[in-house]
Amino acid sequence: MRRDQASRRHWRRSGRCAANGTCVEIARDVSRGVAGVAIRDSAATDPVVGARLLLTAGQWQLFATQVRNGTYDR
Repeated sequence: MRRDQASRRHWRRSGRCAANGTCVEIARDVSRGVAGVAIRDSAATDPVVGARLLLTAGQWQLFATQVRNGTYDR
């Protein structure tokens, strides 16, 4: 991904951030020509690195549903 693509993303921080600041941020992603979601750790703000995960819209929808249903709860 080019630097200008990563830096133009509008990153949104999770509303469930821990008190110590550990958070997940998401942004819309169209860099691959397919609508999707970019995901990163809030500490990883280097625009060259950009997102750590890139999901299609369908993958994001499945993941979000699984989170809401408690699939990843311990």
